Amino acid sequence: MNQKASMKNSFIPSFQCESALEDMGSKLRIARLRRNESVQIAAQRLGISRAKYQRLENGDSNVSAGALIEALILYGFESQVFALADPDLDETGKRLEKQLLPKRGRTHAK
Repeated sequence: MNQKASMKNSFIPSFQCESALEDMGSKLRIARLRRNESVQIAAQRLGISRAKYQRLENGDSNVSAGALIEALILYGFESQVFALADPDLDETGKRLEKQLLPKRGRTHAK
């Protein structure tokens, strides 16, 4: 087995990741059905195979992030996609960054 193949198979998603992927896939399915589109049409619009699109709706972690994001944008979730990982919503990161800021007004030793 080559290194690239072994690296690809080494990712084991967490329970939270699996749940999120299944949830997004389910929501994409609802969006597709509301538009009265078949899986075949949705796959064609994304430029992927029918099987890959079905795996996307089933929450398969082996479907590329690009295909997932493209599907989310295709079905009108663009604003939510661009809000993902918004640094302004990273409360932990902001607290850590604040701790690293230099303290002003230091007194100098005499």
